[in-house]
Amino acid sequence: MNVLFEQGSGWGNYALNGLVEIHLPKAVSLWPQTPGWWLLLAGFLLWGLVKACKAVENYWGNRYRRVALARLQQLRHQFNAGDMTGLLSVPELLKATALQAYPRAVVASLFGRDWELFLDARHSGDFFSDQFSGLLAELSYRGIAPIKVPIDDRFWQGVQAWIQYHRPQSTTLGGKHD
Repeated sequence: MNVLFEQGSGWGNYALNGLVEIHLPKAVSLWPQTPGWWLLLAGFLLWGLVKACKAVENYWGNRYRRVALARLQQLRHQFNAGDMTGLLSVPELLKATALQAYPRAVVASLFGRDWELFLDARHSGDFFSDQFSGLLAELSYRGIAPIKVPIDDRFWQGVQAWIQYHRPQSTTLGGKHD
């Protein structure tokens, strides 16, 4: 018998002499005991696995966007440093990005006004066909000749927004097509 207080120890209340400890029951397990809870746990784990797989697929499917955005920043720094080749490479970058998200048969043949309308249709607004109408064609085919439209931060932000937020064709997964 386990006695809590020894008689004559000089500590505590004399009425507690001979008090015996109680025996505590075993701790309740936190693991589920019935099959229904196990099925629910398995369902949550499966749901989490599916969500993780979709997140990984989305991450790798948008890799072309991250690469294009990094390249756009390089081109912008070149242009800000006075190198016109940075600006002249923007149409090429947009075309390469679009080829990753849409079928080649649709994108490769587009140029001029049709190309601008295509870009605007895949993103909200009329940025390329209205605010900077004809600029992409001019940059693609005229070379370093003087440009009529002033290039400011709105242009670079618009190109960046298109790369970040364009809506890829629903049948393509991460740029995989034809």
